[in-house]
Amino acid sequence: ERGQPAAFDPIRNRAIFVVPKGDDGQIYQTWEWTGAGWEQGPDFGPAYPDTIQQFVFDPYPNEGLLIETDPDVVWRYKPGPTAAQSTWELLTPRQPEIYGLIYGRALVYDPFRHWVLQCFGRDRGDINAGHPSPRPLLLSEVRAWDPASNSWSPWPDRSFPTNWGRAAPVAGGAARNRAV
Repeated sequence: ERGQPAAFDPIRNRAIFVVPKGDDGQIYQTWEWTGAGWEQGPDFGPAYPDTIQQFVFDPYPNEGLLIETDPDVVWRYKPGPTAAQSTWELLTPRQPEIYGLIYGRALVYDPFRHWVLQCFGRDRGDINAGHPSPRPLLLSEVRAWDPASNSWSPWPDRSFPTNWGRAAPVAGGAARNRAV
């Protein structure tokens, strides 16, 4: 089982957690740990079942960014003085297809350059019926969040220096000295 997305707000010194509200998983709720107790924040959604993937906090504009399985679906969390006064906003329009072709992207905040970066991930491969690839393709693309346009900008010259190729299960040999 996968854990729930969480991020740390260094301005208010709070840990922010995103958890499903009900059994359908389409509405999510926000909880903040203040260091002394829990405060409930706003609900948001609909987000599609099991699609909340990554959450990162960018203190420069004082906001959190969350992506769904489709990494082009981005939600913004604006903290308030209390968790209850915080808000969520869907920044990017959701496409008609629930799941995009890429999933499992990682988000990271670079405090030196004030960038939120999105990288790696896989195509849907064998997850989508009828998709031609027998196994997911691991991606090396790196994208940066552009807050002026509320979109991801590809960085072809900053992508990971290799193409991962097709993903395949790997296990260590009995002596753990070779991959099989």
